[in-house]
Amino acid sequence: MEEKKIPVGEKYSLSIKEAADYFGIGTKKMRRLAEDHLGTFSAYNGNRYLIIRAEFEAYLKKSPIMQKPQEEGEELKRAQLEDKSIFNPEEAIAFYDLSRRRFKKLLEGEEELPFVAYFKKRKIIIRDEFEEYMEDHPEIMEDIKNGKARVS
Repeated sequence: MEEKKIPVGEKYSLSIKEAADYFGIGTKKMRRLAEDHLGTFSAYNGNRYLIIRAEFEAYLKKSPIMQKPQEEGEELKRAQLEDKSIFNPEEAIAFYDLSRRRFKKLLEGEEELPFVAYFKKRKIIIRDEFEEYMEDHPEIMEDIKNGKARVS
């Protein structure tokens, strides 16, 4: 008995690998999208995720990633540090001109800091909370600020 091959573009649902190849997305990213959007454009059948092709195409059309910029030549821009309300530790170091070593030592200390939150395993710095903490603890701010460059 010969197995009939249906072209991927005509299938109702696709495996993670088929969808990744068809849409040009990595398999890990496709799996994460399927897990995060279960019931929207993905279904779980047995021990595998299936991507409902037409639903995923509709999702991609609505997604801000797929929308064109307002004007020709206009590109998406990263938010400037002064506009952000949360930072990763490296952004906080750059924005407040902190000593990397001393700031990381503060973050790794045993004291639970009110300006630190976690996103999965990553630490994020809540800007308003950090500024308030530093106003209440000026000695800590003085300690973690970058010093003057050494002159040889």
